Amino acid sequence: MKKLAFLLLPLLFWSCSDDDDNNATIVGRWHTSMIQEVNEDGDILYQETYEYNSDCPSFVQFNDDGTYEVEEYDEDCDFDGSGTGNYSVSGDELTLIYSTQDREILTIISLSQNEAVLTTEFYDYIDDEDEQMVRDLIYLVRLD
Repeated sequence: MKKLAFLLLPLLFWSCSDDDDNNATIVGRWHTSMIQEVNEDGDILYQETYEYNSDCPSFVQFNDDGTYEVEEYDEDCDFDGSGTGNYSVSGDELTLIYSTQDREILTIISLSQNEAVLTTEFYDYIDDEDEQMVRDLIYLVRLD
């Protein structure tokens, strides 16, 4: 479910980037290009990139009616899961409402016509030490 959340994560917002567009919208089809997990000091603890494969495209589709759908494939093009739900955007917050009615709130760091960066924070145990606040950064690329 955590991977589904990463794919789902983007957008109606602004940032300091010149590439941002005040008319940018989350509506459309997106591909997760990279996920980074960073600690409170900004150190990268984990990073994974995801190449787009048109033969088995993993994507999240945000529709104008406030619904979304997700489809995932692994690196061997084997189907890895799908999901649907609702979403809303308010200011810099993207709220995902899963089919189970669980909610996840993501912060929109930036959004342009072609790219988006989202983040979510949670507590995790790093190297079996005390629980620490970590942040996932989710980088999305528009497909349509």
